[in-house]
Amino acid sequence: MMAMGICSALGRLRARRNGPRDRGAVLVEFVIAVPIIVLFAFAIIEFSLIWRNSLTVSSASQLGTRAAANAGPNRMADYRSLSSTLSGLTELPADATIERIVVYKPIDDEGTMDPDCETGTASKAGLCNVYVGTNLNNPAASTFGAPGETCDAGDPDVAWCPTVRLNDFSAGFDRVGVFVAVRHQHVTGVLFGDSTRLLKAQTVMQLEPEVTQ
Repeated sequence: MMAMGICSALGRLRARRNGPRDRGAVLVEFVIAVPIIVLFAFAIIEFSLIWRNSLTVSSASQLGTRAAANAGPNRMADYRSLSSTLSGLTELPADATIERIVVYKPIDDEGTMDPDCETGTASKAGLCNVYVGTNLNNPAASTFGAPGETCDAGDPDVAWCPTVRLNDFSAGFDRVGVFVAVRHQHVTGVLFGDSTRLLKAQTVMQLEPEVTQ
């Protein structure tokens, strides 16, 4: 009985001695773990927003390309394409910036866009119409001329005028692509060196054949 009493007393003494030490170890572990948990949460938020906005940009590119392909050589083809693309981008957050939309003619069978069309600020004759700045701010149909007209100097789509695009079985079928570039703002600014990321997407389709009555 005496031995058991001595062991019990030693156990209680050891518990009292180890208690503060254990609490200190837990505090150190907590201080180490919290930044990792917070960083992991930030990563989930950032990559989720990037993924969501990337899907929006990709979907908008598809909408714009489908509108251009359906319009064929219609004078208002680019206006319809631009309107459809911008409509698809309305799901983007307010801090996202639409940097450019390009309606282009692929330079090879892979659907490649001329590099000048992607990076330059001007359209390129016979290859692309580049829309930046004011052209992306609620474009008006009147700036693209009128159905039945040809493209005139100063028109935003004069470089690759829709009326010269081919979509019949005798002459062949052109393909049209729509490239979209959107500047995404990072929310936390913790994971990446830059505060923004450029999201890009492009889609290519063959012009739909002209329907004759």
